[in-house]
Amino acid sequence: MSKEINNLIVTTGKTLKEFAEGTISHESAAEEYKKLSEKYQKIEEKQKKTGGQNQIQGLCYYNNIENFSLLTGVYSIEKKERKTVSSVTYYGDSDLNARTLKAISNNSEHFFENKTLQISPDSDEEFPYNIYIYPVLDEKLNEIVIACVSSSAFFSEDKFMFLGKLLKNILSIIIFKSDSLEFNYFEDISKEADQYLKNNIDNEHSIKVTLFVFNMLEKIFNHMGITSLLEVSDYIFNTIKDNFKHNAKCFTLSIRDYIILEKINKNDGFKDNKKKLEFRYKNINIPYHTIKLTIDSNESVYNLWDKILTFEDYLATGDIAK
Repeated sequence: MSKEINNLIVTTGKTLKEFAEGTISHESAAEEYKKLSEKYQKIEEKQKKTGGQNQIQGLCYYNNIENFSLLTGVYSIEKKERKTVSSVTYYGDSDLNARTLKAISNNSEHFFENKTLQISPDSDEEFPYNIYIYPVLDEKLNEIVIACVSSSAFFSEDKFMFLGKLLKNILSIIIFKSDSLEFNYFEDISKEADQYLKNNIDNEHSIKVTLFVFNMLEKIFNHMGITSLLEVSDYIFNTIKDNFKHNAKCFTLSIRDYIILEKINKNDGFKDNKKKLEFRYKNINIPYHTIKLTIDSNESVYNLWDKILTFEDYLATGDIAK
């Protein structure tokens, strides 16, 4: 099953590339799409008998063969007991999986968002492999990470992180649709943002809110594929975060929407002495719009998201309509 999924991924990617480059006609692309759709339907029927786990395992297999890895797996860490780690699914040797479980358990306090943790071989043991771990999802009861084992000089950390981000999107859908688990990306961001506001608003301080909207992002970079879109998104997020105070809080609301919260002194008013940020990715200028708000009291916290959505309506229609 994993090989079938892998072949479908490779064939689909090849077809999309050929169509984007103009090397096949619309008629040929449509015919190829029909064939791929039929293959997908057959695989989907098989998947229904075993659940979504095999889909994730197929991606683990794909990482092994494309990124010079001996094992790739997805793991769940219980938040109450940080040492309790279990395999969601993996592809590779069971002994390597056992070592990976142990490595995750021993290092669960060292995982950071958007960063890969590399655990080098222990000189006291005959284990000549690196273990790479990347946080994927942080839900209510568990933290989900992806890990792989490799000793190759050709291993790509960028490819591994891209797989982690892809899995985040897939698992978000699976978990959101599951009756046994609850996950809502925007809800989690909303709670974290509201908590930041409540913790930092007082008689002397307000919160400056800046929303960045890159409404041309997909049009500019769509031809470069999802990998580049994710790279651009990371670049935007890091550029915004690096140009504000260390205690400011930045969130990615979507691939084109970013919000940053910054604590300011009320006596200073709403001063904005910062130079307008410039976003250039591989010498491509990325245009954007901003909206700036001030949150002065806990009562106005609940109006934040409404104001942001109102601004989105303004950009879409040219006129604010509630």
